[in-house]
Amino acid sequence: IAHQPETRSFAVVCAQIVGEDQCDVLRLVNDSTFETLNQYQFEENEFVGALKSCAFTDDAATYFAVGTAISLEHEDEPSRGRILIFKVKDNTLCLIAEKEVRGAVYNLNAFKGKLLAGINSKVELFKWTPREDDGHELINECSHHGHIVALYVATRGDWILVGDLMKSMSLLLYKPEEGAIDETARDFNANWMTAIEMLDDDETYLGAENSLNLFTVARNMSAITDEERSRLEVTGEYHVGELVNK
Repeated sequence: IAHQPETRSFAVVCAQIVGEDQCDVLRLVNDSTFETLNQYQFEENEFVGALKSCAFTDDAATYFAVGTAISLEHEDEPSRGRILIFKVKDNTLCLIAEKEVRGAVYNLNAFKGKLLAGINSKVELFKWTPREDDGHELINECSHHGHIVALYVATRGDWILVGDLMKSMSLLLYKPEEGAIDETARDFNANWMTAIEMLDDDETYLGAENSLNLFTVARNMSAITDEERSRLEVTGEYHVGELVNK
């Protein structure tokens, strides 16, 4: 679910059962009356993994971005997905642009006037680029590989925190001058993550894992060697006894 104050609407992803089949539907809902205004049905075997209200650089409009995965029986994990950009016009969801990607889209973040996506094992940044027909399209600017599955992403400034399926958390830095995303530090413990968050500007990061624990990590900025500075050190551990998913 995502709220868009500019259009006074919610976008809500629903699973619609038709006979023995399930298909995902994006519903546009009025944020005062909760009346369903319009809906968009996704393709067969296409499932939504991410939904975000966002805006782009040099564009006054606000959009709903949706990330999907196309799940096929013969594949162990999805090899294809889509990012779809919708604009609300006259209480209707209008598909403005779509981008096919190589994998499942697990998360989307509005980032520096662009769109940051976790797609299978990589984090990918897309810029909103004008076309000759006065439309726009998503163009890949840069990406970072090396994850098992980039399930969760949080951002602050130029910093990107990634929560991996099995490899705990890693800290990335976006370098706009170079058009690159580089890894700065990581937690080398094996944690199966269920949620992450960037707590403050002092570079303290919170994670939840599937053994029902919360833990915090931080960069050791006073370390002498680059190897020590590249480690996110555990600074706190808390047994919750419940699965934390947000």
